[in-house]
Amino acid sequence: MKYNMETVDQRSWDRENDDKVAPDATITRRLEIKRSGGEHSLNLVVVVEDFRIGFYILFLMIVASGLILTRSFVDDPDYILLQVYGTSNVCSLFDYPPATYVLPALWVFPMLSLIMYSIAAVFRIWIAYLERKLSRREFLLLIVVYVYCVLSIIFFSMIFAVQPDPEDPVTMLIHTVPYINLKLMFAVLQGAIVYFGINVSWVGMNLPTWFHTGSVVHVWALFIVNILACIWLINAVGDTGESLEGNGLFWSVRSEWSKVSSSWIGSYIGFPLAIIVPLVQAIYISKRGVDSHTLTISVVDSRVSAYVPKLDQGSGSVTNL
Repeated sequence: MKYNMETVDQRSWDRENDDKVAPDATITRRLEIKRSGGEHSLNLVVVVEDFRIGFYILFLMIVASGLILTRSFVDDPDYILLQVYGTSNVCSLFDYPPATYVLPALWVFPMLSLIMYSIAAVFRIWIAYLERKLSRREFLLLIVVYVYCVLSIIFFSMIFAVQPDPEDPVTMLIHTVPYINLKLMFAVLQGAIVYFGINVSWVGMNLPTWFHTGSVVHVWALFIVNILACIWLINAVGDTGESLEGNGLFWSVRSEWSKVSSSWIGSYIGFPLAIIVPLVQAIYISKRGVDSHTLTISVVDSRVSAYVPKLDQGSGSVTNL
């Protein structure tokens, strides 16, 4: 369709006014709108650590939601766990209605955050390997770690599907195994993060010495505490008794030293080491912004803008695109 020059002037005027509506501007330090003629693109810079922050915060929100729902509507949510383990833990917040009606739907958000973080981490590891910052053995090992993390966070969904039943002790085993695996996953994940950070991603960021030292010490402490916690859990589920009355495979879960040590290792020390400290670490790195590893997402319309005129060669007229 052909238009005369008066129409072209009108369209040019419209384009100028449209440009005023959508200017070339940076909305935030991580979001930018670029304009070239009548074409616009959206560039989003995502710091990889933001996904890890999202996971830990959302996990804490799941725990808080379970705490509110369970303590508000369940009289004695710790009864079965006290029988089997001699002490309670965070799992009691996920075991009873109405928490079991709400938390499975909410769990998808922290699960998705960790999956996104793992995908981004795999891309970072791949690039580092291509740039010869990692050996082939390191490359493969780190990839395996993040695949394991993704499978573990999905596997943890089992605790919402199977609740402990005193008449069927097998349910306690099925319910506990994903929790044991989650504890191991937290330690393995943190180990991979610190290893990759020291060798690749933290290089050149001018992080203080105490940050590197503290990160290494934290990883070792997390491994030791979580392995001990898993041993305590295995001892309990190894011999739960005929009706979940609790005996213990290696030692009695009802002994006073077992109750105290289990509480400190599994809850008072283990939970902050697994969740709070990594969250603070991720926030500290993320505050460095684009100095740390980022994902750059560019959104561009592949079609020509509706108000961009195209001049026909030699005619001086305009064809509407």
